[in-house]
Amino acid sequence: MVIITAVYVVATIQICRANIKSAKASNAQVAAAKEQTDAVKAQLDESKREYEETKRLQMMPYFEIIVHDDIRDFVECIGLTISNSNAENSTIIDRRISIKNIGLGVAKDFTYTWCNLDGCYPRNDLGFTAFAPGEEKSIYFDFYAEHKEDFSEYEAQVSMIFYYSDLLENKYSVVLNLVFRIAKDGEVDITDYHVSIPSRIKESNNV
Repeated sequence: MVIITAVYVVATIQICRANIKSAKASNAQVAAAKEQTDAVKAQLDESKREYEETKRLQMMPYFEIIVHDDIRDFVECIGLTISNSNAENSTIIDRRISIKNIGLGVAKDFTYTWCNLDGCYPRNDLGFTAFAPGEEKSIYFDFYAEHKEDFSEYEAQVSMIFYYSDLLENKYSVVLNLVFRIAKDGEVDITDYHVSIPSRIKESNNV
């Protein structure tokens, strides 16, 4: 009985050791399988992100914006002030701003905000809201440049912020920065302008 008991104990110990090794091997396999699954999921997520980004770029409107001074005939212009103060002396200069969609996607919900020396003001006076690929529109503006009381020269940096969406509901903005030189009565020029690259506007609830 002693010998049988000893053999039984040894066998039980060996079985327990085998079970422990088997359990460790199973845990290792489970961990390896989880790592592999996580890696595949990460790869799929990255592939999905790259696909969606490629699709977004393909559908993204892109604008060429040029400021012209070739207004010859009478046209109805949109009035914009360099500042909001009621100065007695001001000079109006008109400019044509051409906007062309050189991207591959349609732009919709097109609007803009005018930022002068006193603040930024959303506008709703363009008369259109969409751009097809390759389409070009001209907008005519009267800029009211107010002079200082002593007519001393100063520089005014203002901007138009254009907002629009693509057909995938991605929202963008592009900024047209304008630099005015305002001197004595009647002397007003746009000395420089610069157009930013489109910036994607991310919603607060998006990742």
